[in-house]
Amino acid sequence: MVNIAIFAPNKSFYGHLILQIPFLHHLKLKHPESKITIYSTVSQVSLFKNLGFCDEIFIYKKGGANFGLVTQMLRQKPAVIYNLRPYSAYIQLIIGLFYKAYKVGFSSGLGSKLIYNKVRDYNSTIYKSCLYLSLLDKQFAEDSFAYFDQFKETLPFKETNIFTFMPGGGEGEHKKWGIHNFLSLSASILKDIPDSRIVFILGPMEKEEAQLIKESNLVDKFTVYISPEISTIASITKNSVVVVANDCGPSHIAQMMDCNYIGVWGWEKQRPIIRIAEWSYTSEKSLQIVAKYGMSIKTISSKRVLRSIKSILSERTFE
Repeated sequence: MVNIAIFAPNKSFYGHLILQIPFLHHLKLKHPESKITIYSTVSQVSLFKNLGFCDEIFIYKKGGANFGLVTQMLRQKPAVIYNLRPYSAYIQLIIGLFYKAYKVGFSSGLGSKLIYNKVRDYNSTIYKSCLYLSLLDKQFAEDSFAYFDQFKETLPFKETNIFTFMPGGGEGEHKKWGIHNFLSLSASILKDIPDSRIVFILGPMEKEEAQLIKESNLVDKFTVYISPEISTIASITKNSVVVVANDCGPSHIAQMMDCNYIGVWGWEKQRPIIRIAEWSYTSEKSLQIVAKYGMSIKTISSKRVLRSIKSILSERTFE
């Protein structure tokens, strides 16, 4: 048995957790008899234990001397240490104390090359999930996102065409295209392709969106999921003709399922061209729509998104 320690990023957002899953999946395949402990500053990493990717979770405090963390690692005696945090100097110093362990991490200065046995450059122009996979030499491999392919739930839809919309955006309103735009797009799709089902995947904080969907006169053509399981999101997106999403957690599952995907971006409080490189998986089936320079995401018209859908589904007949 191999004792493996993993330092997870100190981000609690659902999307950031999802992006670590391919790394954890392939690590578990590589070391099926290992005992894995995940070290983190956020309790949300309990998701990984629930999914069977680790045996133990240890939550430590941010910054400063952390004797509890060192004590726990001395107790664990890891033979291998992976550090998914690129810029934490004090975590690197703690990792350096375990000179007998095989240590893998990202380069963040000359010191990191002295600490790690294997170092990878931290490149923010690479999709973050692929960046984590590079620590396992699995970056851009054909089976990189194989974990999500296993899910094949039976869906309760009789329609031929499933369109999945993800209006969430936990970091703030500036990330959201807006439920009114999604509803307008829904109406256009249902007019052109009546044999369609619109599936909305929402987070726990999107009660307003859920109510507006419920009040729509097209509600009989809508299905709403609030905080569904990863298996359900993967199964729905696998069977969708197109997924349209803001930059949100569930959108990463859709992108890693390699489905027809449209991401919507604005300029407010962010530089989308830079963020797209790190937070969007580039594939032949993926398309990113960006608002005019300096404009809010909500200024992107539903007609513009519909044109992109028609382009993706050019083999289909639109009246």
